[in-house]
Amino acid sequence: MKQLIEDGIVPVDPTALQYVDMADVAEFYEAKRFELNAEFARWLSIPYLKKAADDGNVEAMYLFATEKVRNPDDKYDYLKKASDHGHELAANALNDLSTYSEMSQSRLVALADRGGTLACYSLALQYDKEADTRGLAFYYYYQASKAGDLPDVEKKFAEDKLRQGEFSLYATSLPLDKLQEMAAGENVDAVIEMANRYGDKRGTLGHDKVKAFALYRKAFDMLKANPERNTPDWKRRQSIERGSDSVFHDRQSPVLLLEEGDMHPLVQGCLGGHYRRNFKYDKAYDFYMRACKAGHGGAFDALYNSLFAAQLSREKLEIAVEKDGNRVAMYYLATKHLFGKNKSEEEIERGLRMLYISGKLGWKSSSRELANCEKYIRDHPGVKERIEAPFDLSGTPGHRN
Repeated sequence: MKQLIEDGIVPVDPTALQYVDMADVAEFYEAKRFELNAEFARWLSIPYLKKAADDGNVEAMYLFATEKVRNPDDKYDYLKKASDHGHELAANALNDLSTYSEMSQSRLVALADRGGTLACYSLALQYDKEADTRGLAFYYYYQASKAGDLPDVEKKFAEDKLRQGEFSLYATSLPLDKLQEMAAGENVDAVIEMANRYGDKRGTLGHDKVKAFALYRKAFDMLKANPERNTPDWKRRQSIERGSDSVFHDRQSPVLLLEEGDMHPLVQGCLGGHYRRNFKYDKAYDFYMRACKAGHGGAFDALYNSLFAAQLSREKLEIAVEKDGNRVAMYYLATKHLFGKNKSEEEIERGLRMLYISGKLGWKSSSRELANCEKYIRDHPGVKERIEAPFDLSGTPGHRN
């Protein structure tokens, strides 16, 4: 009896073994007599219960599936047999997640690959515990979430997991066939990862710029326009913009493979980057501005980058200020009006006004030029009032507060 208890065949309170270790078997048996007799009889009956189940007795199928003495993988098989014969309790058990939580991973994989929704979900939970298998976890979350019979609570959990964007951190570990399946099912993170693999010169798919860019473009169009900052979709947009630009990072390929008349923001943004790398800053500005107006965040950042604005010609700075309300350009245009010889009072005052609007005046700066500007304002009555007169830039293209 002690051996049966130690082997787990007769499930009783583990503390009862303390009595057995004291070798007082008679006392232990007397205290647990009714429980042990019932458990022992139950244990002896299990082979007969299995035989009845295998011979087609539906109730025996269900009872054997719910017994504690069994191979955990047997539970599903006998519940399924009983359910197929119309046993209601067995059918309910098949829809209970706990039925799958005890199963081996290999068996769960087999069931999941045959379309078992709860098996997919349970497998995803298992894979999600380890960073090395988290890519597979997201694949099975995806499979479970798209099935129509996943309970509402589990479905919301799986969808939230996919929506949070963590998949991108582990997508590189996902086998290609499963990644392609997710991409074909319009999962945006999978589409981005496919684009990354085509764009990777060292990747197994080869360096196919055309396919990579087409997939980045598809992913870009799958996301809503102008997502809020630091949201998962905003981070996805950043990833897409960086990835698409990196595909065409050499100096020739964008001109050869992209149409300048294509107004898609990714195309315009990539061409802006191309001309910037080729030191054609004024032309780059035009492409960046078109991309910015269409919601390209990277183009917006480039337009308001002081290193980029400093390279623009005076003519382009005038356009950037008058047409686009670009305050960074305004600062550099102001310096062209202010600093140098033989500047008229009108030019100086216009430059000061733009400097004021750009927010540079009043900064704690060691710049000698800015200090001279502030001295000029102090020494010329009326200038301060004129340059600080109300001036509304809201609504102008590319404006940023």
